[in-house]
Amino acid sequence: MRIITRLLALCCAVMAANCLLALTGAAQDQPNPNLSPPPTPVVLTCELKRSQAGVYTLHLTGHNLIEGAAVTIDEVAPKKVKFKGAAPGDGGLMRLVAKGRICDSLPGIVVVSNPDGRSGIPFNCNQRCRG
Repeated sequence: MRIITRLLALCCAVMAANCLLALTGAAQDQPNPNLSPPPTPVVLTCELKRSQAGVYTLHLTGHNLIEGAAVTIDEVAPKKVKFKGAAPGDGGLMRLVAKGRICDSLPGIVVVSNPDGRSGIPFNCNQRCRG
């Protein structure tokens, strides 16, 4: 009982929102300090492509890019971001494709944020949409 009381007091002192977890005994939902944090997304390349219909897409290649990642270009989010998986012939690098609202922000700083909230190092993309 003493351990539970101390755990509850510590929990409340650190983060009030987690007190409910201690009270309900749902300790399995708390972060495990022994696990390493998820890897940070790293953009290595950006390539602007234009379809025959004139639609521009920005192809980002890098490490730790995952499904559900968010992209901003100079703090503007594209309309759509698709996870394309491993880039062929690139040794396990992953790809994201951004579409819509990209031309006005390029060239610009690209930031990828994974669903866990981890944002990567800003990447300077020098691509430019042609008239």
